[in-house]
Amino acid sequence: MSDARNRNRPNVIITGMARSGTSLTTSVLAGQGYHVGEEASEADSANPRGYFEGKRIVDANVALLRAAGFAHHNTWMFEPVSDEIASVLSRMEPAPELREVIESFDAHTPWVWKDVRFCYTLPVWLRVLDPDRTRFIIVRRRPEAILHSIRRHNAKKSGSANLPTITRLMEHHIVSAKAALTRAGVPFLEVRYEDFFAAPEKVADALSCLTGLPIAPIDLNVETSLNHDTLLDRVRTAVVACLDLPGLRTVKSLLKRALTPSHPHSAEVARG
Repeated sequence: MSDARNRNRPNVIITGMARSGTSLTTSVLAGQGYHVGEEASEADSANPRGYFEGKRIVDANVALLRAAGFAHHNTWMFEPVSDEIASVLSRMEPAPELREVIESFDAHTPWVWKDVRFCYTLPVWLRVLDPDRTRFIIVRRRPEAILHSIRRHNAKKSGSANLPTITRLMEHHIVSAKAALTRAGVPFLEVRYEDFFAAPEKVADALSCLTGLPIAPIDLNVETSLNHDTLLDRVRTAVVACLDLPGLRTVKSLLKRALTPSHPHSAEVARG
């Protein structure tokens, strides 16, 4: 997007709970030419297409959280952000470095920033962002599906990865983001991950209205094979989680050995 018309498109910030579809949503705008910047993480098995997180944005948000007293690199793998830390962030004055980040991205408008941490750092950013040129998207997903994805990728390093815990964590992220935007009088679009598959026209229309771009359902980059929230996948993940309990790891190892052919042609022999 280099012509004057497209450079006047609004910039977009995308946030929501981890494993909710924020990367998928950001990929749509990146595919339309929105600038992401140098990415913080490469594509992997958890996100085969990539994370679409700008390194400078992630670094800035991590620095804000640490300045507020939060000890961890992210807000979903470890202990949740406390109300006290959220309160510190709501009163924090933005450092000059934040304006420098904005200026560097403004040289490549329109840009899209995606980071789960924005759920808590938005109060600081809202003090320096231009509300007339910035749009906001909050992505939601069923907590059961988030839990399944977290278990599937071992994405919870402390605390319990159970439905009540993940539901509270998800709601805390979403409520914090909505509260910051509402206090600032800034409208936002709420997108549901499930609608990418069940109602793609609805999502495409909403993103078109937000950005002014003619986004069609085919532009959503939806691949059913990448949606692992199926009954079979949930059963498989639950079985693997059970086998990873201390008392069953030996059983898991034996099953893996028994199901692994010892000879390159043994599978064909068995079928014959």
